[in-house]
Amino acid sequence: MGLTREERQLLHQKSKQPTFGNGKPDSNQGNEGDIAYRQVEDSGLVQYVKQNGSWVAVGSQGDMPETRDVTRTPSGGGGVGSHNHGEFIKKDGSVAYTGNQSFGTNNITNVGTLDVNGATTLDQVTINTTDGAFAVSGANPINLTSTGSNDVNITSGNKTLITTPILDLDISRGYTADVGLTYTLNVTDTLVTTGSANMTIQATGTAANFLSLKNTNQHASSFTGINIETNSGGAANVFNNIVINCDNVATKGSDYGVTIRSENGIVIEAANANAANNKTQIKMVANGGIDIGTDTSLSPASHSPAIRTLIHGKLEIQTLYKASDASIDCSTHSVKFDQLDTPKLMRNFTYIHKTLNVTNGTTITLLASASLENTNGTTYRIIVGAHADANKLINSVYAMRMHTGTYKIADLAKTTDFDDGASPANDLFGTIAAVSGAGITWINNTGSTVHVYATIQRIAESSDYP
Repeated sequence: MGLTREERQLLHQKSKQPTFGNGKPDSNQGNEGDIAYRQVEDSGLVQYVKQNGSWVAVGSQGDMPETRDVTRTPSGGGGVGSHNHGEFIKKDGSVAYTGNQSFGTNNITNVGTLDVNGATTLDQVTINTTDGAFAVSGANPINLTSTGSNDVNITSGNKTLITTPILDLDISRGYTADVGLTYTLNVTDTLVTTGSANMTIQATGTAANFLSLKNTNQHASSFTGINIETNSGGAANVFNNIVINCDNVATKGSDYGVTIRSENGIVIEAANANAANNKTQIKMVANGGIDIGTDTSLSPASHSPAIRTLIHGKLEIQTLYKASDASIDCSTHSVKFDQLDTPKLMRNFTYIHKTLNVTNGTTITLLASASLENTNGTTYRIIVGAHADANKLINSVYAMRMHTGTYKIADLAKTTDFDDGASPANDLFGTIAAVSGAGITWINNTGSTVHVYATIQRIAESSDYP
């Protein structure tokens, strides 16, 4: 016999009474639509509803359990699991959206990896790199564009802003790059910086800053390492010069303002301009003197009291020239050769000699044998002066070599206050001799100890004759 209406209602109310327990209910327990409350670890008290033969968690005090099915039965029938109704996506990603989605101004949070294929437009983006680095990469161009008067700003607390091997930077407005750390621009291809206005590279401040332009290439050839050039392009009335300045020095330091050093020689050339015979000059000016020498440890002279150009060490001049109608102006400039040690610069030059306290009978050498020219035709003028208090003598002779060995001596002029004391008295002048292997000598026969001064003028030697 079937149940009455009242019995069926009571049975229905009994089956809907919630049950309580621990852990998720077993699928074999309860009936369709039953409600169960269970204490679940990490989730607290969880409310379950039996739907399509499975217990589905619909609410909890804490985090929801990992598995949660949609409880709605679609109008198409068949249940959510079979998904033959076409109304829902699936949480495992096996069923995706098929149309545009709107989140109603709500946020999307707790996203792992966001993989977007195709074009993406973002109206306002803030990227926080707390959880990881922000990277932009790909085979297509990367464009940063700001329209109107807005700037594109790249700010970094690290040291490298741009490491791309190819960089086209077109600056049509005024820009300032504020660099607070050390930055390196690594160029693996040709780098060209051009501009139609002034360009300045400057180190400022009070620190010991320096600008370094360096080429450390090790190419196995002779090549131009650094080229500084101005080019007027041959245009008329255009002249570009190169200036190296060390300016605004309050007090002269102990070092040099500009140093040019090379381990492979230095060439300074003033070449013709494009016009024929348009000669150019080289000008060296210093208000503290100029020192020229071949010694790397050359110490500049004080140039005191006069400012001079000094040439240290040996000097070779292939051609020494002064115009025939010009003269050395001794009225305004002092012309002095302290020592001129060469027999080829001029034909006539003079040796000097001084010996004090020469006793009677002593022979002194006025010109050493090594300096005596021993060729036929060599001619000397020898002047010897000697004194002992008020007594004085001068003995002047010519000496000329015309054969071998000894020079022929010819008296030129003589005067003396010394005599031998005999009657009649004999004047005493000493004896001058010029002998190959001995040099030019003078013998004191004055009978007194004298101070001797002598000049030996070489007038000519054999190679001077035509």
